[in-house]
Amino acid sequence: MIPDPTTTAGARVLLPVALLAALSLLGCAHDTRAEGDADPPAATTTPLSAVEVERVQPGSAALLIRATGALAAEHDVWLASETGGRVIEQLHDTGDILATGDPILRFDPEPAEIGVTRAEAGLDAARAAAEHAEREWLRVRELHAAGDLTDSQRDQAELSRRSAAASRRDAEASLRAALRARRETVVRAPWPGVLAALAADPGATIAPGQPVARLVSSGPPRITVGLPAGEVIAVAPGDSARVEPIDDPSRAWPARVRSVAVAPDPGTRTYPVEVELSAATGALIGSAVRVELVREELADAILIPQSAVVVRRGAALGFVEQNGLAQQRALRVGERVDERVRIVEGLVPGDRLIVVGHQRLVDGEAVEIRAER
Repeated sequence: MIPDPTTTAGARVLLPVALLAALSLLGCAHDTRAEGDADPPAATTTPLSAVEVERVQPGSAALLIRATGALAAEHDVWLASETGGRVIEQLHDTGDILATGDPILRFDPEPAEIGVTRAEAGLDAARAAAEHAEREWLRVRELHAAGDLTDSQRDQAELSRRSAAASRRDAEASLRAALRARRETVVRAPWPGVLAALAADPGATIAPGQPVARLVSSGPPRITVGLPAGEVIAVAPGDSARVEPIDDPSRAWPARVRSVAVAPDPGTRTYPVEVELSAATGALIGSAVRVELVREELADAILIPQSAVVVRRGAALGFVEQNGLAQQRALRVGERVDERVRIVEGLVPGDRLIVVGHQRLVDGEAVEIRAER
């Protein structure tokens, strides 16, 4: 059967039309679903930076000079005997409190006693010789005046008189030395103090001048610190001070400046300043301490936590809160006072200084205050 040309042509025309219609319906359906399935855009918010602020208030403060040193006694010496000898008795123990003149050690006194006896005998002989020479001189002088003796005989008698007088004075000095040597057989405390150490036991033989006992004065201890020229000019005798042990800062003692050197130490080029505790404290001699001296009293000073200062590109900055925004301030920082620093320029009383949460702030950033000190 031969196909109908009309029918075939009609089929060719209708197929593209039907296909286009189907594709059009499919596209419309797809667009409708896309529009129906799309979510509306969500609103975005940036969280505020949480900060803590401190109200800036002027107040008084003291600028301090700090130095370190060691506690020392006013007197701390090793005692010795000028004569020495064999120790026969120890009269006190380490730790005993001694008064002026209290005996500590005693040496064998027999050699010194022998020396005294010899010196006394020598003095007796010298006195007798001097008395004889004086009488002889008087006799010769009378005979010379009468013309019975020559000038040479008179001069010889005068020389003998002077020599005898000198021998007598020498014998007197020898006796004083012997008596002193006898006194030196006992080592005594030259001033009140504590017996800190003994270096000789009974039976030991000690050479003259050899240290045998250490005596430490029991009065208030003192500390000597070295200060540079720029600081020592602010210190004067009588100024108050504060002393605290380095290993125990919770303890502190009042003190005063005892003396200020007028010339520097050649080795350190610092000026020695001696500080004395106001009273005995039981502090250990030799322990390391920190000394605080007042350099200057400040009034109406603005002091802020040192941690509130931000350093960026070498500049000191601070942030204050104003109307919910962080405002950057350029700061001129002065002296440090404990954990705070003095602000010379950049802040005024009443500013709400941001002290927590400020490290990454930028100028004009919105902030939320969580606490105010």
